[in-house]
Amino acid sequence: MAHDRPPRLFSIISWGCAATYWLTKVLNAHPEVLCLHNLRKQLSRVTGNAPLDEISYMKLIHHQGAPFRLSGDCHGIPLVSVRKVTEHFGDRFRAVVVTRHPVSRFLSAAVMLKKQTVENYGDVFQTFLKQLDKKTIKSFKKNDELYLVYIMQMINRVTQEKEVGNIYPMEKLTKDMSELQNILSYLSDGELSFTEEMLESTFDSPVNVHRKTKKKKDPEFIFNNDFSSLQKELFSSLISPQARVIYEDLGYDFSFLN
Repeated sequence: MAHDRPPRLFSIISWGCAATYWLTKVLNAHPEVLCLHNLRKQLSRVTGNAPLDEISYMKLIHHQGAPFRLSGDCHGIPLVSVRKVTEHFGDRFRAVVVTRHPVSRFLSAAVMLKKQTVENYGDVFQTFLKQLDKKTIKSFKKNDELYLVYIMQMINRVTQEKEVGNIYPMEKLTKDMSELQNILSYLSDGELSFTEEMLESTFDSPVNVHRKTKKKKDPEFIFNNDFSSLQKELFSSLISPQARVIYEDLGYDFSFLN
């Protein structure tokens, strides 16, 4: 039976490679939470139709999530649309950002490129290519090198992401149960919390690994040993000073770049 009042709505903003599949699973472990993982994109693929606009998509989640007290989505709402969705649904909608150390995230995103062609990556990358000037395009030999520039653009996007809402590092979410309590409490405006049993049932479920190795490596090791010369050059030269300050405030170390 649906609750007397409509569910609170939420969106998790994250462009990928930050354990969002894992987070979706953990949030769904709470019986009062419905968390989808970019159903908007999947519906478009299945039907062959254009994706639902953001407001219609959140209305769908609102109706589908009627039996829950909190319902929302990872990835389905673009960063640029958060303000519009917030204005429409008011204080019953909240958005948060999930991020990751840029070095580790850069490598994971670069490895994903090897599993698919750049042309098939997505509309966001295609839009990025169209925005580049011819001089920039000519300075790179292949599209996959341009993809690395695109990754850096997404990493620097944290300067806009910080305006959306609280930022949660995936490293804390996947290691500290209290951080999961914090994100659930914020999204539900203090209405919901996990029990130990809920978290224990899913907290240790594996995080999707894009690289072959499952051995955890710190960002300094990754930068010095796993990055190619081109990747080191691009990362060091393209990370914006403003983005770096935000990441450092989140606790991420970049001292090895100096």
